[in-house]
Amino acid sequence: MSTIAPGRPGHIVVVLTDGCTPWPDEAPSCRLVAAPIGPAAPQPPRWVETVRVTDRARP
Repeated sequence: MSTIAPGRPGHIVVVLTDGCTPWPDEAPSCRLVAAPIGPAAPQPPRWVETVRVTDRARP
C-alpha cells in the first residue's frame, strides 16, 4: 500500500481502454492509470501511468 504524496490530490482514475481514448492534452490533477487492452492498442501519452493487458486468463 502506498501513501498519497503531500500536495497531490487523493483521486485516482483508472481507464480500461482499447487505446482509442481521446486523452486530454495535459495531465489532469488526479492520478491517471490506463490499462490498454490488447497488444495492438495504441500507447497512452507519457504522463499516463500504464498497465497493459495483453491476454485474458483462460480456465
